[in-house]
Amino acid sequence: MVHQSNQLTRSHSYRWLKRGIAILAALNLALVIFDLTYPSLRSLYVEFIPRLVQIYDPVKGIHPHPETQGYLERIAAVEAQLAQAESQENTQLAPPTEVPALAASLSELRLLSQRLMQHNPFSSQENAILETIQQSLQTRTGMATPSAAFDRFWSQDHLTQANWSAELAFWRQQIHPLINANYYRRVNRFGHPIDYFWLIDLPFMIIFAIDLAVRIRGIRQRDPQLTWLESILRRWYDLFLLFPFWRWLRVIPVTLRLHQVGLINLAPLEAEVQRDFALGFAGELIQAA
Repeated sequence: MVHQSNQLTRSHSYRWLKRGIAILAALNLALVIFDLTYPSLRSLYVEFIPRLVQIYDPVKGIHPHPETQGYLERIAAVEAQLAQAESQENTQLAPPTEVPALAASLSELRLLSQRLMQHNPFSSQENAILETIQQSLQTRTGMATPSAAFDRFWSQDHLTQANWSAELAFWRQQIHPLINANYYRRVNRFGHPIDYFWLIDLPFMIIFAIDLAVRIRGIRQRDPQLTWLESILRRWYDLFLLFPFWRWLRVIPVTLRLHQVGLINLAPLEAEVQRDFALGFAGELIQAA
């Protein structure tokens, strides 16, 4: 009776262990998906979860682009000058002759804007961002070309006539997030982007490797006639958990493990697949006859 009770306890503990490993694999898959989509979704994280960007950028070897960051810093300086000019005059912006520092800053900003378009510091995957910025400014200023639109937007006349606070609010809401999300990635000596995700993934892979070894040993104990290779092939899908590449394939073992521990139910899908296979096989037999 005591022996049977101990077996039941071990069996219950093992079921919970398998469920825990399945949940851990699901968590790992979520991290893999987050890592794979991080570069493409980074602009959203910059705008809504900037703290996350500060933490995860070093993992992907990502740094804010110095040219676009310098450009934004100059805009921030011009905003401060505009706010100071308003507080001093308590009226419309003073003419350039009366505010020489502001006129010089706007002139410099127009020059930096032209350089930004010429150098195009956005990566090939983000060329659409620069086009979006140019189109937005053309629509805002009514100018026919991007170059003229930048010059017009950062002119004293335009900011005075169109209400500088409204124009800067438009810039902060529509343009600033697009430029602020720009980045560059460091590369290693082989020319590949720096990526330290493997350091996050390694503890998971070690746990999965130990779990797989225990499962394969269990298969061998239950069926001694099986070779080690045959035992491994019984859990072939778990090998995807150990690949440091093609990590998205982990969706296969994760889905199967969650089904095996009862956290999801694949029975309807399995029945439908078997039904479609049977119908297809029957159709082939009829045609052959």
